[in-house]
Amino acid sequence: MGSLAIPLVLWGRDPPTHDISCILLTKDVKTLVTASRDGQICVWDFDPPKLKMVPRVLLVGHSAAVSCLAESSSSTSSVRTIASAAQNG
Repeated sequence: MGSLAIPLVLWGRDPPTHDISCILLTKDVKTLVTASRDGQICVWDFDPPKLKMVPRVLLVGHSAAVSCLAESSSSTSSVRTIASAAQNG
């Protein structure tokens, strides 16, 4: 039996623009991460053969433009981590 997950994002009078400032494609080529000048990060499920992208989650937290994204993984664990940095530190 499948499950349904509905993401909910709230914002003020104007919706976010998600003006992309950097992009990361994970090593397994199944996840695409975009970051914006608004400080948001969007994680996408990516299907390369079909060139299909489905948004998974929108992350907020930076108060300035995101300037870089990096992927990290451990040789002893299957956990992958995405790190981000913004222009204001």
